[in-house]
Amino acid sequence: MTSIVLTLLTALGLLIGIGLPISAGAQSYNWTGFYAGAQAGFAKPKDFVKYGGSSTGAPFDSLDQTISHRENGFAPGGQAGYNHQFGWIVPGLEADLGYMGFNGGRLSPPQFDPQQQTHAVSSGGLFGTVTGRLGIAVDRVLLYVKGGFAYANFRLGVTDSVPPLTTDATERLTYTGWTIGGGVEFALTQNWLIKTEYQFMDFGRKSISAVASDGITDTWKHDPSAHLIKLGLNYKF
Repeated sequence: MTSIVLTLLTALGLLIGIGLPISAGAQSYNWTGFYAGAQAGFAKPKDFVKYGGSSTGAPFDSLDQTISHRENGFAPGGQAGYNHQFGWIVPGLEADLGYMGFNGGRLSPPQFDPQQQTHAVSSGGLFGTVTGRLGIAVDRVLLYVKGGFAYANFRLGVTDSVPPLTTDATERLTYTGWTIGGGVEFALTQNWLIKTEYQFMDFGRKSISAVASDGITDTWKHDPSAHLIKLGLNYKF
């Protein structure tokens, strides 16, 4: 995570270095205005699952009870925002909403479940972000970084459907967290803009509990996140 933040901060430094020599008089295109559009991208969500204990109070500290798995998915959506240009600096605000489509799972590690009957399962849903942007305008090219609030509605859980001990700690919940990213946008015409962007989203952590067939309540902690690379088309009003 630290490497992602450092990379984006380095990118911002490079953008400033590019923009400093550019005077306001050299700009022929103005980025000020509202915009809205559509986007689609490749998503790589991850769910880090950790065992949170049981109603018996058993510590289970001696076992590595984690199941971490990544999936691949398609993420269409839309976005809207506003930019205001000050010379070569372009701050702005943006909100987007999309659907992250994925469905997968992974078996638990053998040191936790030697029979490997426990599965961490996940499926996608709606996601969105509300971010601030800071860009450097090089005429019709806008290089920017962004960061802010992220949320998602995913179905995550842990299941064991093999008797005699069965459980289904699976639930669809709304997760909230943060996002950081950056991209480059190009003005095709006075109104039509095309962009490519990378975002990392951390959706926070929630616990999901269920009563197993032996009457014991087990709790699992889910920490979902996602990498997203997308291509978008905007219309500037």
